[in-house]
Amino acid sequence: MAPTGKRRTTLQQVARDAGVSIATASYVLAGRSKVDPRAKVGDDTERRVRESARRLHYRVNASAHATRTGRTGQVLLAMTTSYDPWVQTVVTAVSTELEEHDVQALVIPDGNWYRALQRMNPDAVFIDGLAEPGDQEHVEELVATGLRIIVLGDKLPGDGYDIIDSRATDGCRLSMRHLIGLGHRRIACLTVEPHSETRATRAAIYLDELKAAGLGVPEGFLRATGPTPIGGYQTAIDLLTLPEPPTAIFCASDYLALSVVKAAERLGVSIPGQLSVIGAGNIPDGTVSTPALTTVGATDEPGEIARLVRRRALGDESPPTRTVLDWSLIQRDSTGRPTTSGDHRSKGRTS
Repeated sequence: MAPTGKRRTTLQQVARDAGVSIATASYVLAGRSKVDPRAKVGDDTERRVRESARRLHYRVNASAHATRTGRTGQVLLAMTTSYDPWVQTVVTAVSTELEEHDVQALVIPDGNWYRALQRMNPDAVFIDGLAEPGDQEHVEELVATGLRIIVLGDKLPGDGYDIIDSRATDGCRLSMRHLIGLGHRRIACLTVEPHSETRATRAAIYLDELKAAGLGVPEGFLRATGPTPIGGYQTAIDLLTLPEPPTAIFCASDYLALSVVKAAERLGVSIPGQLSVIGAGNIPDGTVSTPALTTVGATDEPGEIARLVRRRALGDESPPTRTVLDWSLIQRDSTGRPTTSGDHRSKGRTS
């Protein structure tokens, strides 16, 4: 139960309760015990300090903390959308990683991170891709001011900031080759509007791989939808009720693929019997869908992001790093060899 009095628990009280010096308690609770080489704090000591802080309901004084350390206790997560479950997975991973350090994660879901950073000075910034013209220049400008920036991208050429080099392009090529290798010839592509660089690249991969296999693109098979699950669902309904529907759909993200699964269920189209569906991103939701979603992705992309954000937010000033995350095919239950002509109309339910 939290104390009912008005007086805050002090750092001195935490140190006394844990049996350590005030300096040691400060290092631990400021998050510097693992990133500052001067802080020689053992795991058992750190555990005692944190247990005392929790038991005494100690909270860092944010304004005093910023004055002493130059840190604000905030990080900014600049995401391209709020609809993709992958975004929530990243936000949860970062928030969990920062929780015990009293650092707050703020989320901007619409890509307007540069404007926001004119008015705030977070301890670290994570940017989900440099998708718009001028983004690279904006990052370089902000890095020059001393801001710690981490960018998720695919073979980005940048310098002076951390890059999580997520090899999504290679992974999406695996997706298309998987479907073609299974024998599918009528493959549709579902991506998102507006066409960010990432989404446009995935559509280009679809076209390239079909061309390499000597396959054409049937009319209406390359579709872009709005950035919401309902948009993906309705577009999938349209695809599956074409006079000659696809036998497989390559989706630019897992959340679009899960929308396709819902649409197929509505129409009575069996997966993978009549339709194969593959996503991209490897979000947890795909493991519990029915059927479990075949996808491509990295093993622990949100975890890698969260750990790097924590290091930078807590003051790690080591040189910028490039972390390469290879994507692989994760074959589950939503893809298989085509076993029908792909004509779903006679079995569909539209009401």
